[in-house]
Amino acid sequence: MSLRVYIDRDLQKAIEAERRVAQKAIATGVRQTTNGLKAALRRQVRQSGLGKNLANAIRSNVKRKNGIADGMIYSKARGKRPGGRVDLITVFDQGAVIKTNGRRWLAIPLAPIGKIGNRRIRPSDYAKGVLAFLPTKDPAKAFLVFRRRGRPDEPAFLLLKQTQVAKRIDIDSALRAWLPRLPELIVEAWDKEKA
Repeated sequence: MSLRVYIDRDLQKAIEAERRVAQKAIATGVRQTTNGLKAALRRQVRQSGLGKNLANAIRSNVKRKNGIADGMIYSKARGKRPGGRVDLITVFDQGAVIKTNGRRWLAIPLAPIGKIGNRRIRPSDYAKGVLAFLPTKDPAKAFLVFRRRGRPDEPAFLLLKQTQVAKRIDIDSALRAWLPRLPELIVEAWDKEKA
């Protein structure tokens, strides 16, 4: 018994067409995974109470070069610190200790006290005598209060030597949810391309 196989069309063209379909399917799967992960991280940021603006600072980029798809998620939210800039999404993912940098206190506003331009009002923006220092039993904590004649003192700023930023989002859980879906999304896109 013998078996003979004949190929009606050019084999090289068929292989090239299949390679193009595979590349498109992989790029589609990587794009869907990247966008899904970005949406999951943005949802975590909003649900943790960090706001829509910080959530929208999470960006994504998918590049396709030489048949290779590459998805990247990054944050545009940066904060200043003495050692340079820091990614705020990483701070809320890992937690951090915020310390004074050469100053005696961190001043945290206790009431919506307004802004000057794009920044919050600082204790140094007030005229002398408007704010009074009120120590507490804890040497690492104090208050600045508004002193007004005939009225009780009103707390304006909480003063701390340092404070802890708690972990409020979990990047690893979003990665664990989306990365295993990548092969499935590639196969779905491949089936759509072939149909």
